[in-house]
Amino acid sequence: SSVCAAPAVTRCDDDNSPGTLRYAVLAANEKDNIDMSHLQCATITLQTGAINVDQNDLTITGPGAENLTIDAGGTSRVISHGGSGRLRLYSMTITGGHVGGDNGLGGCVYSKGSLGITRTIVTGCSVTAATVGGGGGVFAFYDLFLGSSVITGNTVDSAAGPGDSGYAFGGGVATADSLRIYSSRIEDN
Repeated sequence: SSVCAAPAVTRCDDDNSPGTLRYAVLAANEKDNIDMSHLQCATITLQTGAINVDQNDLTITGPGAENLTIDAGGTSRVISHGGSGRLRLYSMTITGGHVGGDNGLGGCVYSKGSLGITRTIVTGCSVTAATVGGGGGVFAFYDLFLGSSVITGNTVDSAAGPGDSGYAFGGGVATADSLRIYSSRIEDN
């Protein structure tokens, strides 16, 4: 059997057309690696909400945190992983994510499964919840791995007052399972 390569990301637009990150994620197969290492632009500005990753297992590789920023502009999360496996993010900067509502989790990156973040900066993300808020930058329901990454300048807030059942946790990162951190910084959240 032949293995098809994941669709190439060759453009920094966010119009869901071939060559965009949104299109590549939508068209990818399980366990694909979406390679953005050759992009010639510096920023992908999301136009239609978070990049939704429905695959259980997927890898997204950028050209380096200093070379590519994915920015949600404060209007949505940046990446939302609905699969039950592991989403792996390598070599990019993720910023400008925001989640509101009654309960909010994962301002920039949210995973219903496991999450691995390597050589990546997550910054300028926020959760503003009416009741429970967590993971201003990153939230994973299962295990969360950080390697050679920086999580900084993220916030989480709950509007619930003293005596209410609400609370805020994990300004930078939060997980409902295990957290492994190698050569990384979580600061100023």
